[in-house]
Amino acid sequence: MIPWPENDTLFREQVAIGHEHEAVVADALQRAGLPARTTPKAVRDHYDDRHAFQDECDVVCGPFVIDVKSRSYDFTGPDDFPFTTAMVGRVEAWDRRRIQPMAVVCVSQSLRGMAVVPVESTRGRWLVEAAFDRMRNIDVRNYTCPRELLVPFQQLIDYLVPRC
Repeated sequence: MIPWPENDTLFREQVAIGHEHEAVVADALQRAGLPARTTPKAVRDHYDDRHAFQDECDVVCGPFVIDVKSRSYDFTGPDDFPFTTAMVGRVEAWDRRRIQPMAVVCVSQSLRGMAVVPVESTRGRWLVEAAFDRMRNIDVRNYTCPRELLVPFQQLIDYLVPRC
């Protein structure tokens, strides 16, 4: 087994930040009258355990699964999203999933702004981008969505209200 590297504390801090922002998204959906909830979480002890977590969901809203990606940069929504693409997830992990999220919500950790990747309508235009995972010191390939395909959080609410 490959244990987490020396930055295990950093990894666990990042997981806690991610869980906090999953709750931000669930709370915002609940304020809109939707039956959203975060799911119970566990933190894997070893990188090799990642396959057991492949179908872990961040937020469930009625019959829908929503992924949440918290980001350390400032934005209030799609219009001021600071990059040309938004990271959706690692190619390896996404392609193995049996439960596909209907949306990925990117949340600004500082401003709590949100930009949404609607999966079904954008999937055909995603890109594969190489990146370096500083936590594990490895090269990875990520699916990313072009910024122009991001939608405001309110659009996600408008979609979900009549379906939940």
